[in-house]
Amino acid sequence: MLYGIIAALIIVIIILGIKLNHKNTIEQIDQVKLDNFYQQQSQLQNKIDNLKDQRAELTQDINAQTDLINEYNDKIKVLQQQYNDALMKKSSDLNDFFEQLKKHRMQDLDEQIDAARAAQDAELEQRQQQLQEEYQQAAIQSQQLIAEIANKQNELRAQLDAQEQKFKGIVEPLKQYEKQQQQRLFYTIQVPDEYRSDIDFLLTTVALKVQHPEVINKLIWTEYVKPYLDDTFKRIEIKDEPGIYKLTNINDNKSYIGKSTNVKKRIQDHFKSVCGLASIADQLVHHKIFDTGLWNWSIEIITYCEKDQLSELEKYYIDFFQTQTYGWNRKEGG
Repeated sequence: MLYGIIAALIIVIIILGIKLNHKNTIEQIDQVKLDNFYQQQSQLQNKIDNLKDQRAELTQDINAQTDLINEYNDKIKVLQQQYNDALMKKSSDLNDFFEQLKKHRMQDLDEQIDAARAAQDAELEQRQQQLQEEYQQAAIQSQQLIAEIANKQNELRAQLDAQEQKFKGIVEPLKQYEKQQQQRLFYTIQVPDEYRSDIDFLLTTVALKVQHPEVINKLIWTEYVKPYLDDTFKRIEIKDEPGIYKLTNINDNKSYIGKSTNVKKRIQDHFKSVCGLASIADQLVHHKIFDTGLWNWSIEIITYCEKDQLSELEKYYIDFFQTQTYGWNRKEGG
């Protein structure tokens, strides 16, 4: 037990010794730091004192430089005033000089202008005289040229009259031909253009493919042909009388001469046959009308006559119009 107490006391004494030693060590370290701090503070104070001394010296230098600058500014103001005074005097002297120079120059210019004007007037007078002579020569040449132009115009007018006469000689037959064409159209069945293609289509396509083409043929005749054929009969005043008639293709002028105791009905029968509704004997002219279009054939009455004159007159007009050699009559008629 005693040893335990002694051991404990020894441990306590050791610990106290260690703490005391540690405290002394810390105090020594703090003393060193404090000494260093006082030493650094002393050095810093020395630097501050040196800076204050340098600042005082700089302040003195700045004050001295400021005084020197102010002195120079005063000198500059004096010199500037002297320069302004000298400049104003120089400007005044220059103005006087330029005024004098301007006066002398204006006098010189006036003299030069007067001399130039006199020379120009003399030159203009000479030029005017020259132009007057040239104008007179030009007037003479112009009169000669006008006379030549007048002669040329007369020649051209004569040539133009001759050409106009030739042109009239060319145009007049054309006018006559156009008039004849218009007259021929007056005697044709004037089926509208939009119906013509329908007629061609129905006759050449539809009627050939149906079982009862007479239905199509009647439709063509009643709706597309007969109304316009009746208008043609009224326009050219065809009568229900005996007479000689002529059917002519307006494109090649080939004709057919026919006779009938009722020319109106006979002509109607021709065109009904073309539409496929044959009521008279089939003839070559029907096929030609079918091929070329019934609206391209003119209808004319050559003459009305007595029944007993029909054969004789038919033969006469076939021979007169040569429709057996240049036309669609296959017999001499009569």
